[in-house]
Amino acid sequence: MKKHVMKSRSAWTGLWLSLMILCSVSSFAQGTRTIKGVVLDEQNEPVIGATVVLKEDASVGTITDYDGNFTLNVPGDVRSVVVSYVGMEVQEVSIQGKNNVVVVLKDNALQIEDVVVIGYGKQKKESIVGAIV
Repeated sequence: MKKHVMKSRSAWTGLWLSLMILCSVSSFAQGTRTIKGVVLDEQNEPVIGATVVLKEDASVGTITDYDGNFTLNVPGDVRSVVVSYVGMEVQEVSIQGKNNVVVVLKDNALQIEDVVVIGYGKQKKESIVGAIV
């Protein structure tokens, strides 16, 4: 008889534990939302491979696909994302109250002229002019 009572208690304990874990996971999931968007250049062409990260936590982010689209799961309290691409100005976009965004990046020609990419890193143009001449 005692074995039957012990099995019943352990079953109830396991059931309650499972229920508590399930409730905590579902409440955590409610704190996130999905942001979708597209990144375009000034000619309304998609920007492939643009970086989209959370302003509050740059370790959470994604890149745009072939059509310039991105999807990002963000915590509910996040207010903005930062969009960047080489040769274009970095742009901060407010996502507060939005689920879809369209980002238009502007060219930054000054940035392209100042940086020279080399085989093992990058340096300012002024520091390597003598080596090229």
